[in-house]
Amino acid sequence: MIHEAIAFEVSYWKRWKLNFVGSYLDSVGLLFAIILLMKFRSPSASITSPEYAFFIIGFLSSYLTTAIFSRIDTPKNYAKYDIYDWIVSSRTSMLHVLVAERIWVFLRYVTPGFVGLTVYFAVLSVPLKVYFICVTLMMVGWVGCVGFNLILTSLGLLYGKIEGASAWLSLLISYFMVGIFFPVTMLPFKLWVVSLVFPATYAIDLSRHFTLGTELILPSVKMEITCFAVLVVALLIVGLHLWKRADKKVRRGELQF
Repeated sequence: MIHEAIAFEVSYWKRWKLNFVGSYLDSVGLLFAIILLMKFRSPSASITSPEYAFFIIGFLSSYLTTAIFSRIDTPKNYAKYDIYDWIVSSRTSMLHVLVAERIWVFLRYVTPGFVGLTVYFAVLSVPLKVYFICVTLMMVGWVGCVGFNLILTSLGLLYGKIEGASAWLSLLISYFMVGIFFPVTMLPFKLWVVSLVFPATYAIDLSRHFTLGTELILPSVKMEITCFAVLVVALLIVGLHLWKRADKKVRRGELQF
């Protein structure tokens, strides 16, 4: 059952309590360091200036991308620690474990971004309506990233293991692809088209548009929101379908690691 899977994850929360708290401290420290570097580069610029706001909104929103690659190497670890046997013998399922893990990832990695974004929007005096729009975009973006993660993790289960190092390298590359540091339209060789497969690209771009009035990647707000919604739904449907196949493979004992 789902409560058994959550209890299983909670045991990890307790074991890694310092890391859990550290994820908040790390995000604050990294943001502070980057702001200082930008201050040296532009001493006269205010923290509420468009130059700062463009980057900070992108940086805090980038916590969504952790949902794409976080823990996609768990199939290997599950096999190593005989967790598959526990899943099959208990009343839980792979989907229950997945949900419990996404709760863990959300609390540890994503909530620091939401907290930071809320504080910064207060500094910018962003209207409440715009704030709720941006939060909604972030939540939908998170769901889309979970769908992306479902696909990657399922492929790892079905066709071979995924190493943690490759996951973090992919995460680093995605930071440049979703427009955190600069508009994705500045990517060379029309690579910005590739960025359109990442839900976080739309969430960040729309949040900046509603907050700062920046230009959109696509011709209109309606078109961008439509593409965003279709992508999120498609990623979830494909991800759940692949995960269901992976779950059957687990129960038949066909995993090879």
